[in-house]
Amino acid sequence: MKPDLRRTLRREPVRRDEVRVYRRVDGGGKPQWLVTMPSGTYRLETRGKYHSRYFVGDPALWQPLLDRLAAQYSPLNVEIIISNGFDYHCEQCGARFLAHRLAGNMVRLCSDKCERERRNAKLRKWRGTTTPETRAGRRTCEHCGVAIEVTRSDRRFCSGRCRIRAYYRRRHRQAAVG
Repeated sequence: MKPDLRRTLRREPVRRDEVRVYRRVDGGGKPQWLVTMPSGTYRLETRGKYHSRYFVGDPALWQPLLDRLAAQYSPLNVEIIISNGFDYHCEQCGARFLAHRLAGNMVRLCSDKCERERRNAKLRKWRGTTTPETRAGRRTCEHCGVAIEVTRSDRRFCSGRCRIRAYYRRRHRQAAVG
C-alpha cells in the first residue's frame, strides 16, 4: 500500500515502544539496522543526483529516540531514511506504519512491543494446548509405548528402529485404505 503523504506531522516525539528495530543483511553481506516509522512522523524529500525520493523521519520528532538508540545499536544512522517505503497495518494492534518492503511471509508488526505481545500470545496458546508432562519432557514412544526422556521438543520415538517400524505401519494402513 502506498503511504498517505497528505497526513500532517504529529506533535509528540516518537517513543521507543512505537518502533521496531530489526537487522537485515544487504547484498554485500554487511548488516544494517532498519527501523519502522509510525504514521505521521516522516516527510517525502527529493535528494541526490538523480532526484530520488526518500521518506525521511522528521528530526524534531525522532532526535530524542535516536539518541537513545545510538547507545544501544552501534552502527545506527544519524538520520532515519527509507528509500522505497511501503505503508502497512500492524497485525497485532492495527496501527499504520512505514517500513522497507517486507517479504511476503514476514509478519507485519509496527513495534518491538507488538512483537513481544504476539510472541507471548503464541506461548500462552501453546501452554494451553500442551500438557505439563509433555513440557516437562515425560513421553512414551508412539510405537512401542516405552517411556522416553525427551531431548528435543519433537521427539516421538524411543529409537530409530521404532521410528522406521511406525513409518512402515502407517504406510501399510494407507495402502489398505486407499
